[in-house]
Amino acid sequence: MNLEKIITEKINKNFLPDFFKIINFSDKHKNHYLEDNNDTSHIKLIIVSKSFKSLSKIDRERLVHKTLSEEISHDIHSIRLKLYTLEEYELIK
Repeated sequence: MNLEKIITEKINKNFLPDFFKIINFSDKHKNHYLEDNNDTSHIKLIIVSKSFKSLSKIDRERLVHKTLSEEISHDIHSIRLKLYTLEEYELIK
């Protein structure tokens, strides 16, 4: 199974997002380091979820890191997180 599909399934299962998007910018980092053969090594996740209500930004990030811990340790070189409640997201879109 490809990495983006695994990430999508885990995020959907654990956060039931109102909105979710993976932005893969790995192509900008080809040959970034010698072992970088992945086509999904640098990603940005935008997650809008009720699960983030009353959590600090740090706690939200900790939850996502915990959920994706295996992928982060083995496959992802760089991950950027934009984590919002629905109300917060409505203000910035």
